[in-house]
Amino acid sequence: MGRFGETFVRGSTWPRSVRQAAPPASIPNEAKAKRMLAEASMVLVPERACTTAAEAYPPLRR
Repeated sequence: MGRFGETFVRGSTWPRSVRQAAPPASIPNEAKAKRMLAEASMVLVPERACTTAAEAYPPLRR
């Protein structure tokens, strides 16, 4: 094994792909992030959201 710290002098033992991780190709700015969230919410939210429990759970008719 050698002296203390010798392994640090030789270099990292991590694979090259881990050591040289590149940043993402593009970092979205705030406006782009808000637009992306709005587009995602359009898919997930129904056309008309219920505002009260009575609208969400109407009484059952028998």
